[in-house]
Amino acid sequence: MKPTATSSGNHRLAQLEHLQAEVVQVITQPGISPPSTKPLSKNVLATIESLDRQTAPPVRRVPQLTNNQKNEFKALWRKGYPVVVRVQGSGPCKPDDFVRLYGDAPVSVHISSDKDPTTTTLGRFFELWTAQDSGRNVTLRDFPPDAGFNEQFADLCEHFKRMTPFPDITSPRAFNGLLSHWPHEPQQGEDLAGLRKPDIGPKMYISSGDYEGIGSTAIHKDKAAAINIMLYTAPARNSRDSGAQWTVFLAEDGPKIRQYLNVKFNRDPTGPDLTHAGQVFLTGEMLRELWTEHGVTPFRFVQRPGQAVFVPVGAAHQVANLTPSIKIATDFLHVDDIGKTFSLHDEFRRESMESMLSPDMILWHTWKSLHSLDALDTTPIAVNVPRKKTATSANRERLARRVTGNHAGSAAYRHRCPHQDCADIQFAPTTVTGLRDHM
Repeated sequence: MKPTATSSGNHRLAQLEHLQAEVVQVITQPGISPPSTKPLSKNVLATIESLDRQTAPPVRRVPQLTNNQKNEFKALWRKGYPVVVRVQGSGPCKPDDFVRLYGDAPVSVHISSDKDPTTTTLGRFFELWTAQDSGRNVTLRDFPPDAGFNEQFADLCEHFKRMTPFPDITSPRAFNGLLSHWPHEPQQGEDLAGLRKPDIGPKMYISSGDYEGIGSTAIHKDKAAAINIMLYTAPARNSRDSGAQWTVFLAEDGPKIRQYLNVKFNRDPTGPDLTHAGQVFLTGEMLRELWTEHGVTPFRFVQRPGQAVFVPVGAAHQVANLTPSIKIATDFLHVDDIGKTFSLHDEFRRESMESMLSPDMILWHTWKSLHSLDALDTTPIAVNVPRKKTATSANRERLARRVTGNHAGSAAYRHRCPHQDCADIQFAPTTVTGLRDHM
């Protein structure tokens, strides 16, 4: 029997209270400081209440932390909850800064529902972007389109790295971040040709306000866990709130969302998942139906400048800019997320979609990297001893590899399969196919 709004609401409220008690129990263990209990601002609450005021489903309040509450973050992250973290720092983040520094850069701009993007310059794009009275959504996605963010926007990239909270979790060089174990990019003639490091960002997302009510970013799932930092938002006009309205679902609600969308749009249940199509934006009425028919309650909140939004692996989400906003985002792959990331990768594969993440290759290189650390000679280099006892060149090279994490030149790293059945086999993969055939 389909639940009523009242019965479903009471049931979900009880679930929320139970989950809240569990989280409090986890993050109040001895030695762990309690989380921030600062309530959402009045502006955020007013924005939520104004959305479909009479029939709006209940919403979850997103946890809000500071960048020194890592233990609280870990506890909430294990629950699969999105988290908002206040970041610190400032830099070249305003439209005038981008026009001054990169105004002549060519870009592909998406205007409303136009099928094909328009090619223009970044300076011209910002002219369209700031015209809030145009009534059309103007968006610059995944900028730059290639993997050259570090080279094209070196200053901004450094600023982003300094702003990003919990770098021991999110940084590409974090030991617990699996991509830190990927070998350095192969040089000409090396046997790692073809095994290029996945492009996880950072990328910029610059979009006007959602003037047409069709969403700035349709509901979708990222290829891995993601962090999104708002750098700038234009001042509000006509008593309109500023920032970006996020709607984030728990990963476990994915099948229910898919079922609802299939019925709503009369789609074949065995067909493609609409949450991967990037073409649907859930309106207030659709969110109400999703709640009454399936008991699905999302997190809804407004992101402001200086706030980082952490989106868990597999969590469907959508964004509607209340005012023109500039954001920068990157994916990250933490060791605790590897199982969920593989599951999501399988989803993409079933949909004949390429995730571009290659989690199997990431796990392979992590395995090899950790194995090579054990294989390296850990004898310390002698210091302040007679010249005849100083370290050899080989010792210095081994030490350099341990310090920098670059084991690409090590035979133990590049030629030994870590599987116990291959302990005595010297194997140097030259292609992805060859590597998988060997495994």
